Amino acid sequence: MSTWSGVKNPFLKPTEHNYLLMLIISNFHYNRLMATTNPLFFPMRDAYIPVHNAIVLAYNTWKASGSSQKTNTLTLNQQLGLSKTKLDIWEPAIMVVYVKTSPEYATFFPQGRRTYTNGTIESRISAFGSLDINLTDIVPLATTKGQVHSYYQGLDEARQEQQQNLQNSTAVEAARIAGMTQMWVNLCTMNMQLPNDGDTVASFYDVEAITNHEQLIFTGTLQPSEIKEVFKHKFDPATDHLLLINPFDTPIDCYFTNGLTDQKQVGAQYVHMPPQTQQLVSMAQLNYADDRRHLYMANISTTVEAHWEVDLQ
Repeated sequence: MSTWSGVKNPFLKPTEHNYLLMLIISNFHYNRLMATTNPLFFPMRDAYIPVHNAIVLAYNTWKASGSSQKTNTLTLNQQLGLSKTKLDIWEPAIMVVYVKTSPEYATFFPQGRRTYTNGTIESRISAFGSLDINLTDIVPLATTKGQVHSYYQGLDEARQEQQQNLQNSTAVEAARIAGMTQMWVNLCTMNMQLPNDGDTVASFYDVEAITNHEQLIFTGTLQPSEIKEVFKHKFDPATDHLLLINPFDTPIDCYFTNGLTDQKQVGAQYVHMPPQTQQLVSMAQLNYADDRRHLYMANISTTVEAHWEVDLQ
């Protein structure tokens, strides 16, 4: 029998394998508790101070040790997240040589794309490894074979890095569980004491980050010459950064606008994203301003589609 959602801790699952989000929502909760002058919340504040301090210490120690869930190289989840766009290229190339009803095609896609897009991380990586092997010595698919082999190698390296990071994350994981548990206790206490004032209770939690935790990473495809809005967001110009990733061969421009137009505005700056690159950019490099919060991507090519990824740092 599955656990009723009403008794599930809403902070544990979103922060699993996402220590950056853990730190973000812990800072938010801590700052709200420290700012309140209502004595009703003082016991919750006092209970949260030590677990928050433990989170900050464990996270900083973990980062200083060289571990990272988001580094200058693509993480395992990020690489797997690109699998759809890669399959969009590889499957049609294979179908040029082997029609979809052929037994050879079934060797590559025995369950369609499901083998590559569903299942455990290990099973998906294994599927790409099998695809790499099955493409060996097929001359018309030599280019596809090279791309698949490179992608599989990247997955395998990222998996090894993730396993090493997990070995180094014992202390920060313990701090995460303790902190997110105390945050849930505070939430239950607030709901019990203020059963008819949900707005006040919600003000102590970074609801947007918690409910949209997967949207710390954005991906998309641009058709030739297409311009597309990625998101609207209020950033802290002093501390926030964007990791811009262009995994394929088409150059892209990235810039902020006021949302009334998708074109570069006077005073705005853009960052050029060359093919197969990633770069960490500051808000200053994009000349971000409160009246320019809409991030856009523009495909420079008039003939080839482009793919992009943006990570909020």
